[in-house]
Amino acid sequence: MGNFKKIDVTVNNKNNSRGKTMILQEAIRSADFPRAVQLIKKYFTGKLGKTYAYPLPEVFHPASGKKGVGIKFFVKGNQAIRLNWLGANVGNSNGLISMDYWDGGKSPQPYPSHHVKFDVEQSLAKVLPFVVDFVNGKVDRTGEGIYVNEAISPYELPLITDFSRVSEIYEAAYTSGDLQKTVSKMLNDLRMGIQFTDQKKSGGNSHYGPRWDKSIGAIHAIYPQFVEKNGNKHFVSPQNAAKIDASKILSHISGGVDAIQFSILAGSKETVDVEGATESDIERMTYEESLEALQSGVKLLMANATNGIFLAGRGGVGKTANVEDVLGSAGKTDGNGYFKVAGSASAAGLYRILHDHKTEIIVFDDADSALGDIEGRNLIKAAADTSKRRKISWMKGGGNYIDPDDYDEESEDGKLPRYFDFTGKIIFISNLPMNKLDPDGALRTRAYLINIDPSNEEMYEFMVKIAGKIKLDVDHPLSLEARIEVVDILKARKVADKTVNLRQLIRGLNTRAGIESQGGSEAEWRKFVKMFA
Repeated sequence: MGNFKKIDVTVNNKNNSRGKTMILQEAIRSADFPRAVQLIKKYFTGKLGKTYAYPLPEVFHPASGKKGVGIKFFVKGNQAIRLNWLGANVGNSNGLISMDYWDGGKSPQPYPSHHVKFDVEQSLAKVLPFVVDFVNGKVDRTGEGIYVNEAISPYELPLITDFSRVSEIYEAAYTSGDLQKTVSKMLNDLRMGIQFTDQKKSGGNSHYGPRWDKSIGAIHAIYPQFVEKNGNKHFVSPQNAAKIDASKILSHISGGVDAIQFSILAGSKETVDVEGATESDIERMTYEESLEALQSGVKLLMANATNGIFLAGRGGVGKTANVEDVLGSAGKTDGNGYFKVAGSASAAGLYRILHDHKTEIIVFDDADSALGDIEGRNLIKAAADTSKRRKISWMKGGGNYIDPDDYDEESEDGKLPRYFDFTGKIIFISNLPMNKLDPDGALRTRAYLINIDPSNEEMYEFMVKIAGKIKLDVDHPLSLEARIEVVDILKARKVADKTVNLRQLIRGLNTRAGIESQGGSEAEWRKFVKMFA
């Protein structure tokens, strides 16, 4: 255990020298998962800068090891971290077994560059500061180590708690100092036969570091069976010294909070399972959380963290508008930064589109026919795969397809090479439900698949929030109060579940504005909105 991390463990609390840390004690329920993600994301954003979260638990099968489930976050551009639990469900928060880290060295990077294994199951409150220091390069990324974590101040993350009820709160007092170094030097000397008396003669605390004397007391308290007596002297044999768990000594001298003992391995290949983290999990997200996930997904695509995003769900719920807003905020427009394909596309037509825009972001909007046959689906799957360069092939007959060596990029004869390298990105916006958009799970193993499927009530609540921001096609002003009245009329109608959409609001507002602008009555616009919006 020679790899000890140096850290000042003083609690950052201006009001009290004793910091209150809230610890997750219960399992994170599936329904609470989005809330858990948002809280962890908030902490990482404060410590590491803008953080994006993958909206689903990631069930993975490492090449070596047991199946696990993790929560994945993207930080500092295209770096990523995943906090892992054992099994196939996000379980007890004190049951974190490991974390995986993608260093961003490759783009995209399908497998983690580092795997950090915790010697015992850890809690989120202990692991989050460790993750921050790991990403910031303050933890040696080779071998083994011990980390005495800082407390998470309640002013930094007051809501790290059980997501179904208030969690247990405990207090921990810390003293700053290089405690890891103290324990390391003391134990190393014990293993070499240099006993407590000899250590004291060498200078004790001044030589070994702060709390050397308390470290001796910790050994007496935790390992009394290892402490032998010879007159007035107490000593520990080198053989027994080798059995002492340094993390327990650190825990004892740092105020009672366990240290994290870990080992770091190279990341390994893994497969991501679509079972256990699919449509049912996405449906638990609120409408606005789903829109936020959509926006984060587009940003991750532009940051090269993924080659594809697939958006499922009925029309009129803001999928296209949100995609274009995020792209527009990055200075991209259709034809200048991305290429938009709307409507039907045959497999042959799709192959040409992919070739002609092979280095660009291609946005397929309501182009479900591109997935309608096996050839088109295979082309989309190949284009959205995880490699930086993806080979796209068309091996059917026909004079329009020639050997790549004979292909002239400047030629205008309409011919295409039979294969080419694709380095672009795919955003596929569909009105299909998830089980029809990705029936075999092949797309979600390659890219982000986000379901936008709000309830009617969620749509009405969202309409109230955005009603005042909608630009009318009719040149007639409507106050916010007037716009909310239109929402109330829409809400009073009897309609099937999951059929309400934002287009109804836009039609309703324009209907009222249009009838009022022509001198129509209140009864007239109310009836028209109710019947036709």
